[in-house]
Amino acid sequence: IALWDINTKNYHPASIWASAHSNIVNDCKWHEFDSNIFGSVSEDYTLQLHDQRENNSVTCKISAKEPFNTLSFSKHSKNLFAAAGTDTMVYLYDARNTAKFLHIMPGHEGSITNLEFSSDQDGIVASSGDDRRIIIWDLAEIGSEQVPDDADDGSPEIMMIHAGHRSPVNDFSMNPNVPWLVASTEEDNVIQVWK
Repeated sequence: IALWDINTKNYHPASIWASAHSNIVNDCKWHEFDSNIFGSVSEDYTLQLHDQRENNSVTCKISAKEPFNTLSFSKHSKNLFAAAGTDTMVYLYDARNTAKFLHIMPGHEGSITNLEFSSDQDGIVASSGDDRRIIIWDLAEIGSEQVPDDADDGSPEIMMIHAGHRSPVNDFSMNPNVPWLVASTEEDNVIQVWK
């Protein structure tokens, strides 16, 4: 992992975490409340939290059964973050106690490629995957009772599924200024902007 300072003319990283992971690093994201903390996920089956003030330090390490591809920190809660990867599940964690996940959300039928918490709405997180879908989740619905017909459609946290892509979704971004506006891109070089 390399940390770059784009405000300088230095062509070398400001810091390097050379021994943080033992395999490919799939994603790095900054904490939304503490500008010194960032997280990383890797093919080495770990999620790690780092403090940029302490070079090569790991403040938290979570081991998984399958590699995580992506992680995201909540923009409304300083302790909530999510991770997802090859096992098709979205995992929610509390940074104060990472020994066990808070909740698992099933819904994808392939590897999850990206996660993002909404900046506009508290408790809303979106995920994209190899299954050509983007799922928007409402964490307020965790544990809600469902009638049998609704349960057949998926877990109660699923707010909506965007199934308009024709190939795996590589990435997406939720617009921070226009509520519910999303841009997503797929492997076939198609970008969709939708709401």
